[in-house]
Order: sequence, then structure tokens, then C-alpha cells
Amino acid sequence: MWDYPKYGCPFKRGSKYFYLHNSGLQNQSVMYVQDSMESEAQVFLDPNKLSEDGTVALAGRSFSDDGEFFAYSLSNKGSDWVTIKRYPTGEKADGTETDLNLNQKVFRETNVKGFDSSQYQTVQVFYPSKDGTKIPMFIVHKKGIELDGSHPLYLYGYGGFNISITPSFSVSRIVFMRHLGGIIAIPNLRGGGEYGETWHQAGCFGNKQNVFDDFQYAAIYLSQQKYTSPEKITICGGSNGGLLVGACINQRPDLFGCAVSQVPVMDMLKFHKFTIGHAWTTDYGSPDKEEDFQWLIKYSPLHNIKIPENGVQYPSLLLLTADHDDRVVPLHSLKYIAQLQQCVGSYEKQFVYPAYLTSGLTAHYFIADSMGFFPGKVPHNSEILNSHDENRRGHDTGDSEIEINNDEPVSTGSRGSMWKAIVNMTSFISGVSTLALPYAVMKGGFTTLVVFLLLAILRWYTGKVMIECLYEDENEETTGSKETAESKESETDCKGQPGGDIKKRVRSVYSDLGKALLPRYGGILADTFQNFDLSILAVSYLISSGTLLNHALPVAGLSEATWASIIALVVLPSTFLKDLTCVAWQSLMGIASLVTMAGVLVWYTVSYPLDVKFEDVVFWDTEGVLIGISLVIYSYCLYSILIPVEESMEDRSKFEPALGISLALAAMFKILFSLCGFLSFSQSTDEVIGNNFPLGAPRTIVSVVYILYVIFSYALIVYPVLQSLDNSRLKDAVASFIPSFLWIATTRLLAAFLALLVAVLIPHFALLTAFVGSLVLPFLEYMGPCILHLKLKWSRLSFLQIALDGTVVLLGLLATVLGAFFSGRALITKISKYTVTL
Repeated sequence: MWDYPKYGCPFKRGSKYFYLHNSGLQNQSVMYVQDSMESEAQVFLDPNKLSEDGTVALAGRSFSDDGEFFAYSLSNKGSDWVTIKRYPTGEKADGTETDLNLNQKVFRETNVKGFDSSQYQTVQVFYPSKDGTKIPMFIVHKKGIELDGSHPLYLYGYGGFNISITPSFSVSRIVFMRHLGGIIAIPNLRGGGEYGETWHQAGCFGNKQNVFDDFQYAAIYLSQQKYTSPEKITICGGSNGGLLVGACINQRPDLFGCAVSQVPVMDMLKFHKFTIGHAWTTDYGSPDKEEDFQWLIKYSPLHNIKIPENGVQYPSLLLLTADHDDRVVPLHSLKYIAQLQQCVGSYEKQFVYPAYLTSGLTAHYFIADSMGFFPGKVPHNSEILNSHDENRRGHDTGDSEIEINNDEPVSTGSRGSMWKAIVNMTSFISGVSTLALPYAVMKGGFTTLVVFLLLAILRWYTGKVMIECLYEDENEETTGSKETAESKESETDCKGQPGGDIKKRVRSVYSDLGKALLPRYGGILADTFQNFDLSILAVSYLISSGTLLNHALPVAGLSEATWASIIALVVLPSTFLKDLTCVAWQSLMGIASLVTMAGVLVWYTVSYPLDVKFEDVVFWDTEGVLIGISLVIYSYCLYSILIPVEESMEDRSKFEPALGISLALAAMFKILFSLCGFLSFSQSTDEVIGNNFPLGAPRTIVSVVYILYVIFSYALIVYPVLQSLDNSRLKDAVASFIPSFLWIATTRLLAAFLALLVAVLIPHFALLTAFVGSLVLPFLEYMGPCILHLKLKWSRLSFLQIALDGTVVLLGLLATVLGAFFSGRALITKISKYTVTL
């Protein structure tokens, strides 16, 4: 079936037309040239004549802008070192490039002799991985087969470097299905690019185990659905996919009967020390860093070989490498073979068949060795056929998007629009410490109102700076992050696209920014500060809800602590959400609640006489002003959701305007709400403004809509904290004996309990938020981003930008010291007079 003519789409360079043609079984396609689409074509470049054994291949080619010159690079025996040659297009050259050009149209349509596509069926399913994430998978087989578990199955995976595995035609797989009754299954594992950067990052660094889990659970699903059975499954992958195969047969040898690992990456502790391996730290991390080492040692195939327990047979293994491969050097395969033979080589029924090849011939020899290996070595007597260049490089995987089944969405891959980002950020930032804002005006007077405007502008700048620090230019070295600078030559492997002067996202979570700032302890400190701040924010929601309901419904006879406990139970289910895109509608409801609450307050303000004097607004009281400023700082707490919101946006270029709109809306709301609240109740303004309303409709409405806001917005508060726990070393340490669902349930319940405990013990809403706001938020929201901006971008910043960053750092330092002192002193005074009532 391979012997059929293959044509590439013609493309025009200068006044001539070029196209690629393979007569059927040629190792490399020949480039033809013709003066017009109708004229006779002549051979322009035949790479098959470059060497007698076919080991010299074209690595790249390019035409000059005017089409007068043609340059190409030659690779000898698969080496990444190339020789570049240049020819006038009027002369005959000696090589080719298999990439097709733009300016295409339908030129020829080839029918493969003996192949009838109507005899085959392709379906896309979504199966649950270990953590419950739905993973898409394409399954191809002949129509009418009976799903009884008897069919040999070929399971291919890659899962890395943002490469999308999209549908394509393969003769070898057709042979397997047609003549051996086989089934092809190709899951789109996390780590790839099928669903954007979120999907990619879910399979990188400390999340790499997700890729292995996805692959293993694909095998489980296929066995459960009776497509096949474990002993009839053959897994295959090359390069990063070879790592996948090696890790999976170590972790779950009971799921597979046979494995093919092509030019694999097996030594995850030294991969970065050879040839281009250093560029792979963008996905794997660096073994030279302690944190990265801890997750790499856990799955490194070379270091985790062991005899299977309970009499399980180690899958029969075909390991393929190449002696001139200087991308994935053969030492990976050779060391793995030696270790495998040492550990399990004498174990009953184990078999290792290493094929040590010259790279130039691997495409056909890989197939031939596979054909000779599987029928005699695999318990189910199956035969797997696939070419090296389909698996190793990822170049034939395509760039098109997979059409997602809307009935079965993939949770971590979903993207949101700009309006969803605005809704989420506006809801979050508008509601933070809302009920304490009139109290802030009462304490700080007119100064507080001015600070509302200034901090909105300042917060937009530091938010923009924070997101800028997530990215690096291609030619810019990454400082203190998990990634290292990589050459444009290696960009195809790492990004799945040609290198260019573009920005790439090298940091994904807030702790990555901390590591960039302080490589050794920055990540830990960032996570600690963030989790502390957000936990206190969750506490403040329970405190304010408890005191509001206690004052609004005195006839119930329930204490503030009891009401807080009830609200904690109500919001508990929202802590189980997996991403932020699905809570946009909740955020919208939260905004509606805030607008309603503001409307009631405005109505009350204009309906009742005001008793406010000039000196009540324009005055200076140092302690009061600093407490008021601390509350305003806390009310603009936004850093925790900036990164996940930006990451969830379909068009990330719109993040800055989305942030600006959100802050503008929030600032208007805060000023209106705080001013109306203070004007209505003047010097008697309570820490929770709802308590100032007399019993009746206004107090009831304000209480109800605020409780609704808390219910709808609580998930946004706790999401980063719980995600941090889910990605922590603690979870990794207990993963072997605590199921994922039990971990999730335990952490959510414990987080809710601890928040409730603090709310009961320290029920002082405004002063608690003011103290935390001055203690950690100036650094998290303002100082930290600017310091990091100066560190990472110093050489590219203007004097004005440097001065602005420095000014923000200085102001943040003053706010921290003075605000924490005065608000902390006031809080201690309050606590000393409080008795817990249940």
C-alpha cells in the first residue's frame, strides 16, 4: 500500500512553480520545477542521490524573496549539525524539504490503491483520567467489529512541548487494522497543545505525572469498554513519547502486553547535559534545581525500573535508538537497556530487543524491526507498524485544532472570552471588604476617597507588570525560572513551531514569580503569603456574613458563630470546582448582588436626612487614615486571580484593557458605596455597614444580597489556595496511599473548618482585613511585581519606568510598616475585650 504516488501542493517562487513528488517508495520526495502550471516539470532537486545509503537528508530549505536563489541545509545520518548550500534557481540543486508552502490550491487528489475509507470508523471519546479530568481520544477500527476484548490495540502517545496530535493518514496503521484486526487509539494527553497553554502546562514540570496517568487510564478505559484487554495492548511513543512509554511500563506493567520506545529520553537526571537537552527544561524542569529534581527522580524511567509485583509480567519491549542521533543521544537507550537487563533481565518471560541503528535509515528499519518483533514476542501475537518520523519529531502532527465535543468538555482546557475575564475580576475586586468601606471613610475621611482612585490606577500598572513577568522574549534569557534560554534551532521540539521573535509564557503560577525573585525560597514564600492572605479573605467573608445575619434576624436566636457555620456549609460545594471559566455566571450573580446592595444604600442615603459635618470628612488622624488606607489596599486585592484569569482568556492580548475596565468599574462602585454609607451614618458607621440599618426591609435586603454575593464569589477566593495544595509536595508524598478523591474531600473540608475557626475566634471584620491588608498585600500586589519587573527587565526599561517601579516599592514599604503597626494595635485592643459566644 505504500507504493502509490504522492504529490505536494505547488507553490510559486519568483516566476517559477515548484512542487514535491514521491513516486511511491522513494526515501525522500523529489522537488520539481516548471515555468507554468501547464508546462512540463523537470527535476530541480533530488535528495535521494545525495548518498548511496540514503543517510544524507535535507534539514531545511528556503528561497530568496525574489526567487532567484535557493538555499538548503543537509543533515548526515540524522545529526542536528547541518551544512548549508546555496544555488541560483536557474541551476539544478541537490536536496529537498518536505514542508509544503502557502499559496496552495487543490492541484491533485491521490487515491490509494486498495484502500476504501468507508470500511473504517473513527470516533472521539472522552475518558476520565486519574484526577477526573476528561481526556479526548481518537479510536479507529474497521466497521462492524465486535467489542469483546479480543482485538490487538495500538496505543500511541506523546504529551509534551505543546505539540498537538491531530488526525492524519498512515499506511502502516491501515495495514495493522486491515490485516490483523487491530484497533488504533490516540489520546490527546495533557502536555500537548490541543487545548491551549493550560492544557500544556497541566503536563509540565511537577504536573508531568498527569501525562503518564492520562496514558495509563486510556489503557484502562479501552479494556473496560472491551475494545481490547491488557495483554493485547501495545503502547508506542518516540522521543518525549519514548519517555512516556518508559515511565508507564515502570509504573503500571500490568496494563500493557508490549511496548515500543523509539529514541526515548530515559535519564531524567542528566538529559540536560548532552547536546540540545538543556532546551527540554522548558517542559521537564532542571535536575540541578532541588524542587525540580524531586519530581524528576520520581518518574525517571532509568531510575525506577523494578521487578513487577504479584507475578505481573514486565511488558515485552522493543527499544529503538540511533548511533548518530545528537538530539536524543543514544546513551539514554543504552543505559536503560543495561539497567533493565540488570534488574529484570533474568525474570521469567521478560524480553528486551534493542535495535541500534544508523539514523538515516530509521524510517523504514523502525517499521521492519517492529514487524519482525511483535508477532513473535507479544503474548497477543499482534503487529504494530509505524514510522519513526511520525513519532519522534512531532512535525507530522499538524497544527489544526481538534473539534471538541461540546457535550463532553475538557475542564482544564477551556477558554473564556474577554467579558468573562471582566466579570470575574470585577466581581472579585468589587466585593472584597465591601461592607467595611464606609468604615474606612469614617476612619480616614476625604483622604480615603482619593486613595480609591490612586490605587485603582496603581493596581492596573502593577497588574500589567505582573503579567509581563510571566513572559520572556525568545532571545531573552529567563532569570530564576524553571526554563532556560533555548536556541531557535531547538524551538520546533519545544514549541512545535519555528522559532521567532515572539513572547512565550515561561511562568504559570504565582510561586513561579516568587522563584524568579528569590530562586531558593521565593516560591515557598509566595505560596505562603498568598495562601495566608486568601485564607483570611475567606475568613472575612464568614465573619461579615455571620454578623449581618445575626443583626438582620435576631428572632432566630442564633449567634454570629452559628450563622458563620451555616454559611461555611453552604459555600463548601463551590470549593470543589476545577477551573475559573465555569464560575463566570456565578461572578455575574455576585455583581448583581453588589449592585442591588449599592442601590439600597443609595436609596437610603437620599431618603433620610443627612447628619454630616465638614470636619467629619476633611480631617487628619494618622491612625485612622492608615487604617482606612489599609482597608482600601485590601479592597483592591486582585493578584491571586490575575494569573488564572489571564491564562483562561481566549485572547490574552486583551487582558490589559480587561483589567483596566474591571478596576474602573470597581473604583466607581467602591467610591459610591463607601461615600453613601458614610453619609448615611456618619460617625456611627459600623465595621459592617449592614448593621447600621434599622430593622426592616433595608437591613434584610442588604443582608440577603451580601450573603448571595458570598455564596457566588467564595469559589474565586479559595480556588488558588486549593490549587496550591493540589500541586504541593504534600500531595505527592501521600498520593501512593491516599486516593485523589479522598485528598480533594479532605483538603476542602479542612480549609472550610479552619476558616470558620478563625472567624469565630476573631470576629472583627474591618480591623482584621486592615491588618492583613497592610501586612502582606503591599508586597504581593505592589512591591513584589515591581521588584521582579526591575530584576527581569532592567536592561529594557526606560528611566521613567525604573523610577515608577522604585516609587511603588518605597510607598509599599511605608504602607506595610505604618499600616501594620496601627491596625494591629487597634485589632489587639478589640480582641482583648471580646468573648466568644456560641
